[in-house]
Amino acid sequence: MRIVDLFSGAGGLTFGFYYNLINGQFVRNENCDIIFANEFDHAAAEAFRMNFPDINMIERDIKKLKREDIVQLIGDEEIDLIIGGPPCQSYSTIGRRVYDDKAKLYNEYYRLLNIIRPRMFLFENVRGLLTHDKGRTYATITSIFEQAGYTIQKKILNAWDFGVPQKRERLITV
Repeated sequence: MRIVDLFSGAGGLTFGFYYNLINGQFVRNENCDIIFANEFDHAAAEAFRMNFPDINMIERDIKKLKREDIVQLIGDEEIDLIIGGPPCQSYSTIGRRVYDDKAKLYNEYYRLLNIIRPRMFLFENVRGLLTHDKGRTYATITSIFEQAGYTIQKKILNAWDFGVPQKRERLITV
């Protein structure tokens, strides 16, 4: 499976695809090839590089990733999956819920979907995205993904239910 990781952070989603847990040990999943990752924040990109030194980390504002750059990065083979989710601060029920430039980065995810045209994608964010602006923000996001030709499914997952020692709900849109 050929994967592109957007808004990578330190690589939490990458970890889930990159490794399998077998008999209590994390073993490299040879069926997943992370073609490149993208992260704007320098400290997060450095952490990603330490966690995954063999993955091509493109430390750049996603808005500055041009079509030519992306085509060169992915090569001629089809991409199976894009993973990632834009910053969640604007949608969190704990924060101010300001619809700022960060809140609109889903447009960049959509732009890269249209360039890369993966077979599927996994868009991760906080549960609060469902209620942001009375649900209109999430409706807009799912609408543009559907316009790109994707059938959308969503589910709230809690990291606690998967062995993470933290109650952390996330909205997963596939």
